[in-house]
Amino acid sequence: MEKVKPLIVIVDDDPEILRSLQRTLRDEPYEILTTEHPVQVLRWITERPVDLVISDQRMPDMNGTDLLEIVREYSPETACIILSGFPDTALIVEESGLSLEHLIRKPWDNAELAVILRRLLETRHPSTVAPEPREEITVSCRGRTARDVVAEILPVCSRGQAHGIRPVIVLQDLRLLGDSVSRLLKGLARAVAWSHFPIDLRDESGCLAAFLAALGRRATVRG
Repeated sequence: MEKVKPLIVIVDDDPEILRSLQRTLRDEPYEILTTEHPVQVLRWITERPVDLVISDQRMPDMNGTDLLEIVREYSPETACIILSGFPDTALIVEESGLSLEHLIRKPWDNAELAVILRRLLETRHPSTVAPEPREEITVSCRGRTARDVVAEILPVCSRGQAHGIRPVIVLQDLRLLGDSVSRLLKGLARAVAWSHFPIDLRDESGCLAAFLAALGRRATVRG
Protein backbone atom coordinates (compact mmCIF):
# COMPACT_ATOMS: atom_id res chain seq x y z
CA MET A 1 0.00 0.00 0.00
CA GLU A 2 1.44 3.38 -1.01
CA LYS A 3 2.21 5.75 1.85
CA VAL A 4 0.19 8.96 1.93
CA LYS A 5 2.47 11.98 1.83
CA PRO A 6 1.77 14.93 4.12
CA LEU A 7 0.02 17.70 2.19
CA ILE A 8 1.36 21.26 2.48
CA VAL A 9 -0.50 24.19 0.94
CA ILE A 10 1.45 27.40 0.33
CA VAL A 11 -0.17 30.73 -0.57
CA ASP A 12 1.69 33.91 -1.51
CA ASP A 13 0.86 36.62 -4.04
CA ASP A 14 4.50 36.63 -5.20
CA PRO A 15 5.03 33.74 -7.65
CA GLU A 16 8.81 33.90 -7.12
CA ILE A 17 8.32 33.17 -3.42
CA LEU A 18 6.22 30.16 -4.33
CA ARG A 19 8.86 28.88 -6.74
CA SER A 20 11.58 29.41 -4.14
CA LEU A 21 9.66 27.44 -1.50
CA GLN A 22 9.02 24.64 -3.98
CA ARG A 23 12.76 24.44 -4.70
CA THR A 24 13.52 24.45 -0.97
CA LEU A 25 11.13 21.55 -0.30
CA ARG A 26 11.58 19.55 -3.50
CA ASP A 27 13.58 16.79 -1.78
CA GLU A 28 11.24 16.52 1.21
CA PRO A 29 8.62 13.73 1.40
CA TYR A 30 5.64 16.07 1.03
CA GLU A 31 2.96 16.83 -1.51
CA ILE A 32 3.07 20.57 -2.19
CA LEU A 33 0.23 22.69 -3.58
CA THR A 34 0.86 26.38 -4.24
CA THR A 35 -1.42 29.25 -5.15
CA GLU A 36 -1.41 33.04 -5.34
CA HIS A 37 -5.07 33.18 -4.27
CA PRO A 38 -6.26 32.66 -0.65
CA VAL A 39 -9.72 31.54 -1.84
CA GLN A 40 -8.07 28.53 -3.49
CA VAL A 41 -6.72 27.47 -0.11
CA LEU A 42 -10.26 27.47 1.25
CA ARG A 43 -11.40 25.28 -1.63
CA TRP A 44 -8.61 22.77 -1.01
CA ILE A 45 -9.25 22.40 2.73
CA THR A 46 -12.91 21.57 2.04
CA GLU A 47 -11.97 18.99 -0.60
CA ARG A 48 -9.23 16.99 1.13
CA PRO A 49 -7.21 16.78 4.37
CA VAL A 50 -4.50 19.42 4.50
CA ASP A 51 -1.73 18.88 7.04
CA LEU A 52 -0.17 22.34 6.96
CA VAL A 53 -0.82 25.77 5.45
CA ILE A 54 1.98 28.29 4.93
CA SER A 55 0.54 31.72 4.23
CA ASP A 56 1.98 35.11 3.38
CA GLN A 57 0.59 37.83 5.63
CA ARG A 58 0.02 40.77 3.26
CA MET A 59 -1.89 39.73 0.15
CA PRO A 60 -4.27 41.81 -2.01
CA ASP A 61 -7.34 39.59 -1.60
CA MET A 62 -7.02 38.59 2.07
CA ASN A 63 -4.33 38.83 4.72
CA GLY A 64 -2.80 35.74 6.24
CA THR A 65 -4.33 36.05 9.71
CA ASP A 66 -7.86 36.30 8.28
CA LEU A 67 -7.24 33.33 5.99
CA LEU A 68 -5.82 31.12 8.73
CA GLU A 69 -8.69 31.97 11.08
CA ILE A 70 -11.02 30.44 8.47
CA VAL A 71 -8.68 27.48 8.00
CA ARG A 72 -8.79 26.87 11.78
CA GLU A 73 -12.59 26.96 11.71
CA TYR A 74 -12.98 24.45 8.88
CA SER A 75 -9.92 22.29 9.58
CA PRO A 76 -8.79 22.58 13.23
CA GLU A 77 -6.19 19.83 12.83
CA THR A 78 -4.31 21.73 10.11
CA ALA A 79 -1.05 23.31 11.28
CA CYS A 80 -0.68 26.99 10.38
CA ILE A 81 2.40 29.06 9.61
CA ILE A 82 2.62 32.70 8.56
CA LEU A 83 5.55 33.82 6.41
CA SER A 84 6.18 37.56 6.46
CA GLY A 85 8.85 40.12 5.78
CA PHE A 86 7.20 42.85 7.88
CA PRO A 87 8.33 43.42 11.50
CA ASP A 88 4.83 44.30 12.72
CA THR A 89 3.39 40.89 11.79
CA ALA A 90 4.01 39.39 15.23
CA LEU A 91 1.97 42.18 16.83
CA ILE A 92 -0.82 41.74 14.25
CA VAL A 93 -0.97 38.00 14.97
CA GLU A 94 -1.06 38.63 18.72
CA GLU A 95 -3.84 41.20 18.40
CA SER A 96 -5.87 38.86 16.19
CA GLY A 97 -5.80 36.10 18.82
CA LEU A 98 -4.86 33.57 16.13
CA SER A 99 -3.04 30.49 17.39
CA LEU A 100 -0.11 29.69 15.09
CA GLU A 101 2.41 26.88 15.08
CA HIS A 102 5.08 29.26 13.77
CA LEU A 103 5.69 32.78 12.47
CA ILE A 104 8.63 32.76 10.04
CA ARG A 105 10.32 35.88 8.76
CA LYS A 106 11.34 36.47 5.17
CA PRO A 107 13.97 35.78 4.04
CA TRP A 108 13.78 32.39 5.71
CA ASP A 109 16.61 29.98 6.44
CA ASN A 110 16.13 26.85 4.31
CA ALA A 111 17.59 24.42 6.84
CA GLU A 112 15.63 25.90 9.74
CA LEU A 113 12.40 25.83 7.72
CA ALA A 114 12.95 22.17 6.83
CA VAL A 115 13.44 21.30 10.51
CA ILE A 116 10.30 23.20 11.56
CA LEU A 117 8.14 21.45 8.96
CA ARG A 118 9.59 18.04 9.76
CA ARG A 119 8.87 18.55 13.46
CA LEU A 120 5.26 19.58 12.78
CA LEU A 121 4.53 16.77 10.32
CA GLU A 122 6.34 13.77 11.77
CA THR A 123 3.68 13.36 14.48
CA ARG A 124 0.95 13.31 11.83
CA HIS A 125 2.80 10.98 9.43
CA PRO A 126 5.43 9.10 11.48
CA SER A 127 5.93 6.41 8.83
CA THR A 128 6.49 8.95 6.05
CA VAL A 129 8.44 11.79 7.64
CA ALA A 130 11.86 10.76 8.93
CA PRO A 131 12.79 11.82 12.48
CA GLU A 132 14.72 15.06 12.76
CA PRO A 133 18.43 14.31 12.13
CA ARG A 134 20.71 15.13 15.07
CA GLU A 135 24.41 15.28 15.78
CA GLU A 136 25.41 14.69 19.40
CA ILE A 137 28.80 15.66 20.85
CA THR A 138 30.10 15.70 24.41
CA VAL A 139 32.11 18.73 25.49
CA SER A 140 34.16 18.63 28.68
CA CYS A 141 34.23 21.83 30.73
CA ARG A 142 36.78 20.60 33.30
CA GLY A 143 39.49 23.22 33.81
CA ARG A 144 38.74 24.98 30.52
CA THR A 145 38.01 28.61 29.68
CA ALA A 146 34.59 29.68 28.47
CA ARG A 147 36.12 30.71 25.15
CA ASP A 148 37.58 27.22 24.58
CA VAL A 149 34.26 25.53 25.30
CA VAL A 150 32.32 27.85 22.98
CA ALA A 151 34.99 27.47 20.27
CA GLU A 152 34.42 23.70 20.32
CA ILE A 153 30.65 24.12 20.02
CA LEU A 154 30.60 26.71 17.22
CA PRO A 155 31.65 24.34 14.37
CA VAL A 156 28.88 21.92 15.36
CA CYS A 157 26.32 24.75 15.18
CA SER A 158 27.70 25.78 11.80
CA ARG A 159 27.46 22.21 10.41
CA GLY A 160 23.93 21.88 11.77
CA GLN A 161 22.79 25.06 10.04
CA ALA A 162 24.45 24.06 6.76
CA HIS A 163 23.00 20.53 6.66
CA GLY A 164 19.73 20.84 8.59
CA ILE A 165 21.00 18.64 11.43
CA ARG A 166 20.04 19.68 14.96
CA PRO A 167 23.13 19.77 17.20
CA VAL A 168 22.87 18.06 20.59
CA ILE A 169 25.58 19.42 22.91
CA VAL A 170 26.23 17.48 26.13
CA LEU A 171 28.22 19.57 28.62
CA GLN A 172 30.21 17.55 31.15
CA ASP A 173 31.72 18.76 34.44
CA LEU A 174 30.25 22.24 34.17
CA ARG A 175 30.86 22.78 37.90
CA LEU A 176 34.57 22.21 37.26
CA LEU A 177 34.78 24.91 34.57
CA GLY A 178 38.01 26.87 35.02
CA ASP A 179 36.23 30.12 34.25
CA SER A 180 33.13 32.14 35.03
CA VAL A 181 29.95 30.19 34.31
CA SER A 182 28.19 33.44 33.42
CA ARG A 183 30.87 34.11 30.78
CA LEU A 184 30.22 30.69 29.29
CA LEU A 185 26.47 31.29 29.29
CA LYS A 186 26.90 34.62 27.49
CA GLY A 187 29.16 32.99 24.93
CA LEU A 188 26.67 30.19 24.32
CA ALA A 189 23.84 32.70 23.93
CA ARG A 190 25.87 34.61 21.32
CA ALA A 191 26.71 31.36 19.52
CA VAL A 192 23.05 30.38 19.27
CA ALA A 193 21.98 33.86 18.15
CA TRP A 194 24.73 33.83 15.51
CA SER A 195 23.79 30.42 14.12
CA HIS A 196 20.05 31.22 13.68
CA PHE A 197 19.43 27.50 14.17
CA PRO A 198 17.97 25.52 17.08
CA ILE A 199 20.33 23.48 19.26
CA ASP A 200 19.74 21.12 22.16
CA LEU A 201 21.98 21.69 25.22
CA ARG A 202 22.18 19.02 27.91
CA ASP A 203 23.71 19.56 31.31
CA GLU A 204 23.40 17.19 34.27
CA SER A 205 24.24 19.94 36.78
CA GLY A 206 21.20 22.05 35.85
CA CYS A 207 23.30 25.25 35.79
CA LEU A 208 22.24 26.11 32.26
CA ALA A 209 18.51 26.37 32.93
CA ALA A 210 19.01 30.00 33.97
CA PHE A 211 19.96 31.16 30.50
CA LEU A 212 17.06 29.53 28.65
CA ALA A 213 15.22 32.86 28.51
CA ALA A 214 18.23 34.51 26.85
CA LEU A 215 18.17 31.91 24.09
CA GLY A 216 14.44 32.22 23.43
CA ARG A 217 13.19 29.32 21.27
CA ARG A 218 16.49 28.66 19.51
CA ALA A 219 17.76 26.15 22.06
CA THR A 220 16.44 23.53 24.42
CA VAL A 221 18.22 22.99 27.73
CA ARG A 222 17.82 19.70 29.51
CA GLY A 223 19.09 18.88 32.95
